[in-house]
Amino acid sequence: MVCFHPIILLAQITDGQITSVTVELIEGGVTIHSRTITQEEYQRANVSSSVQKLAWDDFLQVLQVFMLGNNQEQESDIARAFDIFDRGKRGLYNRTTCLPDGLISPDELRAFLSTLTDEYRVDLCVFLADIDGSSLINLPEFTRMVKSGLARDIIYECV
Repeated sequence: MVCFHPIILLAQITDGQITSVTVELIEGGVTIHSRTITQEEYQRANVSSSVQKLAWDDFLQVLQVFMLGNNQEQESDIARAFDIFDRGKRGLYNRTTCLPDGLISPDELRAFLSTLTDEYRVDLCVFLADIDGSSLINLPEFTRMVKSGLARDIIYECV
């Protein structure tokens, strides 16, 4: 079962900074699911990934893209969210540096999703998004994952 519900994103702002975000799924004018995440809660959350979790501001940008699904204000918002994830590590002269490689690894996606849902659902999202079976998610696969509402539904346990 795939769920497509209107979504409301509410942010609490303190001293010009977003300190918490509430995501609500609405059906028939009734809130069927609501989740508030504070910046402090996010900072304390453990991630099941070898990749460092996103900065709070990046987390908020990606969360908005995932929750809006096919209702993005601008198509470029999805590409921007993809770029936030795309932090491929490459070694050069005994140094590891982060250079975009045009692909999102399961660990890069897991660093975001594991702060919102359980490990099983994270793995399910990666499995369903990886259409070509490469074990990596490219921009077209990511765009499809966002626009179809897959990531949103995984987060809200609607699948």
